[in-house]
Amino acid sequence: DLETYLAAPGKKTESLTLRDDEIRLETLIQYFRLRVGLKKAHYEQRFGHTITQDYGPQIKALITRGLLEETLNTLRPTQQGFYLNNEIGLALVDG
Repeated sequence: DLETYLAAPGKKTESLTLRDDEIRLETLIQYFRLRVGLKKAHYEQRFGHTITQDYGPQIKALITRGLLEETLNTLRPTQQGFYLNNEIGLALVDG
């Protein structure tokens, strides 16, 4: 509503509550936008299970496609994955 907005521009008028699975997905998408990626231990500590338990097939496919790389402690976008970041997000959402 324009009148409400003009009376208090920037005032928050909406809220959104995400389910646990949506929070996990958003966490991956946001961290995979960073060159440093996501520490596996951080994910497990936050959600109580591993990334592989939640997204194993999708992560494996993204690694095979050359969009993610895995180290002992981290999952992060490759250079190609960094530039094709939307592909990572779509694979996680569609998976």
